[in-house]
Parts: sequence; C-alpha cells; structure tokens
Amino acid sequence: SSSSSSSSSSSPHQQKVHFHKFMLDVHRQMHLAQTVHGIRGSDAVLHHVLTHILQKGRILCFDEFQVTDVADALLLRRLFTGLVDR
Repeated sequence: SSSSSSSSSSSPHQQKVHFHKFMLDVHRQMHLAQTVHGIRGSDAVLHHVLTHILQKGRILCFDEFQVTDVADALLLRRLFTGLVDR
C-alpha cells in the first residue's frame, strides 16, 4: 500500500506524486515555458517540461493513473516517450 512506503525508503531519484497533481504541474510548466521563458514550438516546450520533470527525479511513482481527456492522453504519450528516450 502507498501508506507503507515512506519517503525515507524512496530513492533520491524517485518522485512519488499524485497523477492529478503531476498533470497540473505539466500544464503549468508548458505555460511557463511559453509565457515566461519565451519558448516556442511544441518540441521545445516538451523539452522544457521533460527537463523540469527529470530534475525532480528519474523514477515516477503514481498513486493512481486515469486519463479521460484525449489531449492529455496525447501529451502523456509524448512525455513518456521523451522520458524513456532520455
């Protein structure tokens, strides 16, 4: 169970995150990439988001995983492909 896994037993390269919070952060990072950093083009924005994710840890642990939005599903496909490629 998730309650039995504490942060002290996790790897420093591991992120334990709620999926909904993860997706909110992904959308926020995409927005910041475009508005604050002036990054243009979907590949460059995705690169920014991937860098942000990987700075927090190389292993993602979700407590649950449910995608009901088609746009999010397409985005996740690109994100997960990019994470695996790195």
